[in-house]
Amino acid sequence: KKKIKMKPKEMFSVALRLVSFSVMSRLILIIMSSLFAYCINDYDISTSIYPLNSSVRPIIKILFGHLIKWDAIFFMRIAEQGYEFEHFHAFYPLLPTTIHFIAKGLQSIFSSLSFSECLIISGVLVSNISFIISTLLVWRITLNFFPKIAFKSALLFCMNPASIFMSA
Repeated sequence: KKKIKMKPKEMFSVALRLVSFSVMSRLILIIMSSLFAYCINDYDISTSIYPLNSSVRPIIKILFGHLIKWDAIFFMRIAEQGYEFEHFHAFYPLLPTTIHFIAKGLQSIFSSLSFSECLIISGVLVSNISFIISTLLVWRITLNFFPKIAFKSALLFCMNPASIFMSA
């Protein structure tokens, strides 16, 4: 097989297009899921495990509250309280620790935000930045093996219907 070589300037241009596309896909996903969560009753009652307390502003609840589902409930609880229960040890500490420290940083910058609000915002930021990095990694790895479809595979990764799990 003949490998397709890209110049650094071309690589940067493609990477910038992918970052832009993945950011737009995340914004569209958050807006659409917020609208759907607001209009349609939720069948998943697992969010009652991690209640959004009264210190969380309604706009943050509407925009991001519906993303605290599935494993995100446990990661948020660990980021807030630490490993309280034995079954929490199934979740590795890197994500909750990162969320915790970014929330502390956000709270020191934006003192009007409660710690719960900072945790939610930092959790969404960390998850979505990780998704954007993953998009670039999918493109780079695919570029090594299937260079003709590398860009398309990264775009499809962004449009994957299951990508909501990567933002929660």
